[in-house]
Amino acid sequence: SLLRWGISRYRPVWLVPAGHVYLQASVAYGKGSIPIVAARAVARSVRIDKPLIERVVAPGVLELPVVRGQRVGEVRVYSDRRLVARQPLIAERSVARPDFGGRVGFYTGRTLSHVKDWFS
Repeated sequence: SLLRWGISRYRPVWLVPAGHVYLQASVAYGKGSIPIVAARAVARSVRIDKPLIERVVAPGVLELPVVRGQRVGEVRVYSDRRLVARQPLIAERSVARPDFGGRVGFYTGRTLSHVKDWFS
């Protein structure tokens, strides 16, 4: 009876779901943002009476170039202070560094936008 009660306190739970976007990381040169997802799903048996805390450790801005599947961070799941799951976070798509002409165009547009703001 005590053993049954102890076992009933635990349930298998998907701690890190596959394909879940944890972060939209910005990139330079006006290229938008890159979805950051877990590399794989993670399931563990955890106590049902303990809250789970999810902590994402990743930069908000990525340096170019970024390759799809590149490891950019980590998601950690804690039950109380105990680490119960850890999974790498990866970039969902690739973004190339712009060539010289692309960088010149970006900075020219940005400068003209700032000059326009002076007169409005």
